[in-house]
Amino acid sequence: DGPAWTISTLTSFWFCFPSWLPTLQRMADHELRNSVASCFYLQLCLTIVGFPLFLVLGAGFWISFATATMNPITRFPLFLMGMMAGELCLRLERRRQQHGSITRSGSSQLAINTENDDEHEDDWAAAGDETGRI
Repeated sequence: DGPAWTISTLTSFWFCFPSWLPTLQRMADHELRNSVASCFYLQLCLTIVGFPLFLVLGAGFWISFATATMNPITRFPLFLMGMMAGELCLRLERRRQQHGSITRSGSSQLAINTENDDEHEDDWAAAGDETGRI
């Protein structure tokens, strides 16, 4: 049952949300970006390894597919990526409000561009603490 699966999976993630949020808020921007990439590759590896593994174990195509792609363990990195992206967007919006504009063009560039991270985080030190938070 699709809706029941979705609700039960998201409920378990939302129980984890309050304990993970303070940790993510303490991370610097470049750490969040690197963690988003790491979670992406972790989820990709879990899916790529999980699907054939369950096929070999004789679970059948649909059971293998569902286990590899709809399992809460393989979906948790996606949930963390959303939390990290949300934190980065909130930081960008706070910076825009405090400074009127930002030196980088667009939120996607802020989230993706990793060049001169230390230089940009120093630019924002006056607006927040040493982790880049505001």
